[in-house]
Amino acid sequence: WGLMFAPNLNDIAPFTTIVSLLAFATTILACLLLKVSGATNFRPSFRYFHWSTALLGALLALTLGFYIDAVTSAVSIGVCLIIFGYVYIRGLTVSWGSIAQALTYHQVRKFLLRLDRRKEHVKYWRPQVMLLVANPRPAHPLADPLNS
Repeated sequence: WGLMFAPNLNDIAPFTTIVSLLAFATTILACLLLKVSGATNFRPSFRYFHWSTALLGALLALTLGFYIDAVTSAVSIGVCLIIFGYVYIRGLTVSWGSIAQALTYHQVRKFLLRLDRRKEHVKYWRPQVMLLVANPRPAHPLADPLNS
């Protein structure tokens, strides 16, 4: 609130510029992560959108912020990371999904598609055993030889 009562507009101009650049960089990084993760609900309407231009834009925004005022940029990024850490540690329940979940889904899907039945080899064959019991807790010792 101290910036609100600054006698000179030039005192708050670097701060507002850096906060705007930081907001732009985080938004463009979120778009970059959504594009890289292959999220199906991410369909940018900008026809020239590409992940490399998003990365370049985010890096340029952060670089420009440090060019304007390195101390204010470092403090702003630090505050942003503290807020991110607080939200991450608190584990707030949200209904719009998570980029971590999208990245995990993308990696699992990629590795599952790499499994090709035609490339199976006899040296990787393992017996598949199904153990049917009524109560699995007391029957746990029955499955011990299967994991050796």
